[in-house]
Amino acid sequence: MLPESVLVARVRRPHGVRGELLLEVLTDVPDRLATGSEIEVVESNGVRRVRRLAASRPHGNGQLVRLEACTDRSAAEGLRGATFEVPREMVPPAS
Repeated sequence: MLPESVLVARVRRPHGVRGELLLEVLTDVPDRLATGSEIEVVESNGVRRVRRLAASRPHGNGQLVRLEACTDRSAAEGLRGATFEVPREMVPPAS
């Protein structure tokens, strides 16, 4: 994780066949994972990409999301273990 980034979620596993991902949510601000949000996805090999959330909804004790560029289970499987980060400037200071 870069010092100017904040970890908000971790990909647990793919969900279904349309590219959805089940996330372990690590933030107390759910709007960071809202549909339409841009998020930095850090893959297990270290590759970092900014992606837009095409869909997002609660699911059990996690969150189901779909990234715009992730349209099938194979693409989702490649993101298993990836982390989602947001820029530190989006995080309000502690009060």
